[in-house]
Formats: sequence, structure tokens, C-alpha cells
Amino acid sequence: MSDASTPKPVGHWRKISDTVIEVNFDILSKFPTDEVKIKWNWTKMTGWVRVERIGEDLFVAGHKVILHREPEQIAGGTVTLTDLRHRLESKDVLDLRIMSALQENPNLIPRSWQKKETQKRADRIFFFSIGFHRRGSLCVCYFYGIEGHWYESYCWHGDCDDQDFVALLAD
Repeated sequence: MSDASTPKPVGHWRKISDTVIEVNFDILSKFPTDEVKIKWNWTKMTGWVRVERIGEDLFVAGHKVILHREPEQIAGGTVTLTDLRHRLESKDVLDLRIMSALQENPNLIPRSWQKKETQKRADRIFFFSIGFHRRGSLCVCYFYGIEGHWYESYCWHGDCDDQDFVALLAD
């Protein structure tokens, strides 16, 4: 039996103000490719979740979003997606639904997340909550920004370098 006061899902996000949206976690985001088999789903949130930009910071469900790199990456080295996956299992990684909603609301994305002119390529920001296999390869969705435009993609098994970040919720 449905509670009449509970809002029905009407889409994957809704605008509250110029700096606030709510994301519907009861609808699974689309994947950037077909033929996927979900390998893991660490999604912990349900219902409508508040996403808010305050100054240059992004908050999800009241928690500040941070861009995380492993020590090897900070030192200029790399870490494999598989190793990174195991290290992130106990962390609050951001969900693919947030990535999709941010792409449609780029005004909420902090400017610091975009490509700097001195970089060889844009930073990739991974949303690790859902991992999948495509044609036998481990994949994780990410996006990157160039000149105010945001593009989504996914990474097949490989290495993450000093320009790859994982979006996490701070404690």
C-alpha cells in the first residue's frame, strides 16, 4: 500500500533552486554503454537526496564532497582500478546518479573540478558506487569537464594516475 504523502518518482532529479537539486535514488541511472553486467553496487542512499553547492563546495545529503587520490597517485605513480576498488569498499563513494544529475546541472559543479590550462588532459572524476563488466572488462563511470562542458565515459580495467580522482563524501 502506498502512502499518499510520499512523492512518486517523476524523474532522476528535480530542481529546488539555482544551487540545490534533489536526486532520485529510486531510479537507476543509465549506463554510458549497453550490454553491461553489474559487478558491484555500493549504493547506500534511497529516495530523494539533496545535492547543494555552497560557494565552491558541493554537498550531498549534508556531507561535503571531496576528490580523493591514493598516495601512489599523489606521488606521480598509478594505481589499478582493481586495487582502487578494494581500497574504496569501506568509503562513502559518490553514486552514478549524482554524476548524471550534475551533468544536467553543471552550475552545481565546482570550478576546481574542470581542466586547468596547464594540464595535458582534464581530470577524470570517478563515481565508484556501481562497477560493471562490459565484454569481460571491469568498468567504472567517470566524467570530466572542459571549458564548461561535461562529458561522461567509463574506464576499462587500467591504471589511474595523478589526474584521476574518486568523488567521496567527507566524514
